[in-house]
Amino acid sequence: MHRALIVALLPLALASCGGVRHVEVLTVLSLDNCQTNVVGLREIDYPTLAAFRGTRLLGMSESPQDGPDPLHLVAILPGQYRTAGYGVRLVGDPELTADRLTIHVEVTEPPTGAATAQMLTRPCLVVGVSDSAVHRVRVVDAKREIGELQLSQGRPEPVGSPPH
Repeated sequence: MHRALIVALLPLALASCGGVRHVEVLTVLSLDNCQTNVVGLREIDYPTLAAFRGTRLLGMSESPQDGPDPLHLVAILPGQYRTAGYGVRLVGDPELTADRLTIHVEVTEPPTGAATAQMLTRPCLVVGVSDSAVHRVRVVDAKREIGELQLSQGRPEPVGSPPH
């Protein structure tokens, strides 16, 4: 009986000793063509989120008082591509080690031989992180690191502007 309990609890003990824990990351926006020229990893505000969609906020404002765990919006912008059909999505579980959250993504490509529009596209994924233990965010895909950033204590500055 005791041996079965030890075997059952051993993986939990090893995981906690490693200092890695799961943090929930919420997908807020996923577009195959965001309206921005920014590339990499950025913390954004709600008006910038709307601008990425090609819209703007009407009659909405953020509360001047953040709750104990404010939602940090993190924009993941892997780059610019010459055709339609690219995207970015979360894969695997985000991991928190010390104060750094590592998020794994996949940059998807159009299928080989697919008929795609010849146009510049900028896929993006905006995620929300509200865990107070997270102070830094690092995003990687299978091929490269997309970026790392320090989360702000207040509101982030607006990032980039829509292309004209």
